[in-house]
Amino acid sequence: MSGEFARAADKMKVFMAELDASERRQWSDYSKAPWQGVYVLYENGEPTYVGRSNKMRDRIRRHGADSSDRHGATFAFKLLKRSLGESALTDPEIEQRHGQEFRKRRETVRGMTFQAVAIEDQLEQTLFEVYAILEKRTYPHHNDFKTH
Repeated sequence: MSGEFARAADKMKVFMAELDASERRQWSDYSKAPWQGVYVLYENGEPTYVGRSNKMRDRIRRHGADSSDRHGATFAFKLLKRSLGESALTDPEIEQRHGQEFRKRRETVRGMTFQAVAIEDQLEQTLFEVYAILEKRTYPHHNDFKTH
């Protein structure tokens, strides 16, 4: 294991403790999130989705914003697609044909709470996102590691 990776991996439990100790906030308080790092969205008190961003405040906002499309409200769009089951439709067709349901999924996100931890180092941020996904058990239901 490389020294750099080992040093970053050693910080995962520390970051988790900081995340767990952070204040759980309403989605509407996204402006109080750190500038960059890793966040967890909670629905009814249960961890639902883990994400990371270098513009975390904007990223959390876009997950639930009325003006967000499938590229901005990616988690809400995942919720929509999961509710539809297997579909032969493309993502643009789903967004177009199921606009009302997509709006409801963004509303669902706006009802969620979040916790966040500030992490500036990109390697640490990337590793901690994966670590938090596994620790918070949001894989494979909402965090699936698929690339886009």
